[in-house]
Amino acid sequence: MLKVEISAGAKKKVLALEPAFREPGHYEAAFYPTVQTTHNYRIFGNVSGVPVDLTFTCAPGGVAEGKALDNSTVKISDQITRKGLTSGFGCPESRSDVSFPEKYESNLELQNKISQLENRAMTTNK
Repeated sequence: MLKVEISAGAKKKVLALEPAFREPGHYEAAFYPTVQTTHNYRIFGNVSGVPVDLTFTCAPGGVAEGKALDNSTVKISDQITRKGLTSGFGCPESRSDVSFPEKYESNLELQNKISQLENRAMTTNK
């Protein structure tokens, strides 16, 4: 059983990796990024009794296709060695660039606007 821990700054969330529908050997854990930032992904648990603990970080701005980030050999356990070329993946991008017909505003942006309005109302009422 494998799980994935997603972190952004000090905030963390653990999700179960579930088999993808009609895609044997593929697993997924759905989440919806709410802020454009760097995310870390830690996959942990065990596969057939072998402990697994791997961490990946997205690359802001993405990674050029075919560009290698790592060409190392890493011993994961006594029975498993990861060998080969690995690449990377981009971090989630802002939805505001692709929103239509209205500009998407994140919960953080909305909360900041509410706080500004509350502060303005408090100073106006004095």
